[in-house]
Amino acid sequence: MRKIYSLFVAMVLVASVASAQAPQKFNYQGIARSTAGTPMATTLIGLRLSIHDGSSSGAIVYQETFSVTTNSFGLYNVA
Repeated sequence: MRKIYSLFVAMVLVASVASAQAPQKFNYQGIARSTAGTPMATTLIGLRLSIHDGSSSGAIVYQETFSVTTNSFGLYNVA
């Protein structure tokens, strides 16, 4: 009985360590709109995503640029 319990504990520990890895990317989704407010369907757009320190006016900690094509509703997805 003790051997089965030890095996169970070992399996739980391995499973918790294996699933505790932080993701390397996060998903971001949005709709691109023109200045008139209409969705920009099937359009190549450039995105610059920035992470600021503390507030929106804080120093930029990380920044990345993307080129992505919107779908027929103006929707885009980046990771």
